[in-house]
Amino acid sequence: PLFEAFSGIKLSKIKPADLQEFFNSITNMSQSSIDRQFFIANNIFDTAIKNGLINKSPMIGVTKTRGMDCNERRAYSKEDYRMVVEFAKKHPDGIGPFILLESGLRRGELCALEWKDIDFNNRLLTVNKAVTRGDGDWVIKKPKTKYSIRTIPLADEFFNHLKTIDQKDRYVLGKGNNAIINPVSYSSGRYTRFMDDLMNTYPYLDRLTMHEMRHTFGTILYKSNTDIDTISKMMGHNNIETTRKIYVHGSVEDLRKRVKFFYAVDKK
Repeated sequence: PLFEAFSGIKLSKIKPADLQEFFNSITNMSQSSIDRQFFIANNIFDTAIKNGLINKSPMIGVTKTRGMDCNERRAYSKEDYRMVVEFAKKHPDGIGPFILLESGLRRGELCALEWKDIDFNNRLLTVNKAVTRGDGDWVIKKPKTKYSIRTIPLADEFFNHLKTIDQKDRYVLGKGNNAIINPVSYSSGRYTRFMDDLMNTYPYLDRLTMHEMRHTFGTILYKSNTDIDTISKMMGHNNIETTRKIYVHGSVEDLRKRVKFFYAVDKK
C-alpha cells in the first residue's frame, strides 16, 4: 500500500501531512501490517537522509494509527445495515456509503464509477476500472485482476435511489467538473463527514471504514444464505477460497440458523 500510494513521487515532495493521511486511510489493515508499513517508511527516509537525498524525514511527527486485530472483520448487522442505508439516502454525502453498502465496491472502484456503468433498465452495475496511483498522480486504470471486472445484478432499492440523484457529472461521486476524486481524499473528506454525522445521530453504531462497508455487503449476502460462488463473483475476488476464508467463519448462532434453514428446506 505504501509504494502504491506514493509511486512516482519524489521523496523530497512527500510531506508529513501526506504520510499521516496515508496511515489514517489504512486502519482496515491488521496492526502488524500497519506496523510493517510504518517501519518501512521510516527506513526509506532514514536511508534517503544518509544518502543526501533529503535533509529531514517527513515521518517526524507522523502518528501510527491503530489497525484491526488479525481476526477482526467488523460489519453491520442486518438491523444496523438498514438503519445506515436509510440514513445515507437522506445525507448530502450519503451516496458513496449507500453504494458501498448496496454493491460491495472497493473504494477505488467507487471513485471511478461513472453513470454510464449503471444500467437502470436491466438493473445491472458494471465494474471495469478503479482509481489508483500511477506516475505520481491518481489515474483510472483497469482492475489488477480479471475477476475484478464484473457485471452484477442489484436490488431495485439501489437503482430507485440512484434515479433521485442529479447526474451533474460523468462520475457518480463527481462534483460537476468531471474530475476524479482519489480514494484517500474521499475517505478523509466526504466519507469522514458522513461518518461523523452518523456517529452523532447513532452513537452506539460502529464507525466502519470504507472497506468494512464493502465487507458488510458481503456479510449480508452470506447471512442471507447466498452461495459462496455467487458472493465471490459479486465481490470480485480472485478465487472462491478467498471468499470462503473471509465469510465462512460464522458464530455458533449463525451456524444454528443455517442448520435450521437446511432442515426447513429439506422438509419441503
